[in-house]
Amino acid sequence: MMQNSSDSNSEWLFIVPISGLKLTGTISNELKVGNVIFVSKSRLPRIRKRLGIQIPISKLGNIGVNTPKRYKISLRDFFEFSQTYAVLNFTGVPKEKYFDNIRLIEDAIDLITFSSLGFSTRRFHYKIQIKNSEYSLRNKTLLIDKKNLRLILGSKSLHPLPLELNERWKEFHNNFYYHKLLAIINREVEINSKWRNLLISVAKMIGKSLNSHDIPESFLKNIIALEMLLVNQSEKIEDKIIERTRYLLDWYEKWETNQIETRISEMYKKRCDYVHDGKFKEITKEDLIFTDDLLFNIYNNLLKNINKISSKGKLIEFSDKYKCEKQLGIESKYQFGKFQYLNKVYEKSDLDII
Repeated sequence: MMQNSSDSNSEWLFIVPISGLKLTGTISNELKVGNVIFVSKSRLPRIRKRLGIQIPISKLGNIGVNTPKRYKISLRDFFEFSQTYAVLNFTGVPKEKYFDNIRLIEDAIDLITFSSLGFSTRRFHYKIQIKNSEYSLRNKTLLIDKKNLRLILGSKSLHPLPLELNERWKEFHNNFYYHKLLAIINREVEINSKWRNLLISVAKMIGKSLNSHDIPESFLKNIIALEMLLVNQSEKIEDKIIERTRYLLDWYEKWETNQIETRISEMYKKRCDYVHDGKFKEITKEDLIFTDDLLFNIYNNLLKNINKISSKGKLIEFSDKYKCEKQLGIESKYQFGKFQYLNKVYEKSDLDII
């Protein structure tokens, strides 16, 4: 093991265990998100040459003449510790790059978490994260019955339900936006660079919201994502969110009956009350779910029509022209006939675990 950091400037693989994410054979037990590769424990030995690992995973502990036995055991335990790993290539000194590497992996986690928007309900006991220790994944509890003087001491997994990238996940996103977003992230599809960066930043923001267990903070991140996506600086935020949401969604049959414009205004007021006056108790689970639905449908319609809505400028231009069409009472040329709407249904049991 190297002690002198001046000797450690090289090309490295940064590997960390991941919890809350289950890869399946449907996606070949592997998913590339930008520069980060998420891979299942079972597949890792089979792709080690492609990753640049020159010897079998099982023999890594034999590197070095005087490798202590306990180090070999620790290395073996590392590759038994999780079902999923994140792998990142980098060049430099490990100590100097550590936090940069962690941030890159956390960004990639946010982008995977983003794929749960619309696909699954929010769950308090669901979170994708870098797995630190068994202790961080267990929540010890003590219940005291004050009336009957009884105790219940328990230990429960905090995040027992992973986001499983299985056949259902793949089929769902075959009909929506996520595969196209991955192609944009991985530069398999080239679009306007500013638009690309904004779409990725918005996806990360929503991923952070979905990975959070704090309802007001998740709500605020959702509203920020809407502002990032739909509003330019110096514009009236509430008006433009409504106007551009109307362009993408007002054909939806329940636009009027569900009073979507009114609800957006209510959400924006709650956002302002939280940001400026610290009022957050009125932000409800239903508010959060409403903003989830808005984001899913807006983002999906943008990605599904990315060839036409090729920049934020085009989105604003088309929205302005659509507004004129509505005022003149003429059929729109700018809704393209390809917009979709999905309303995620939550049962009471789903609401109980947010």
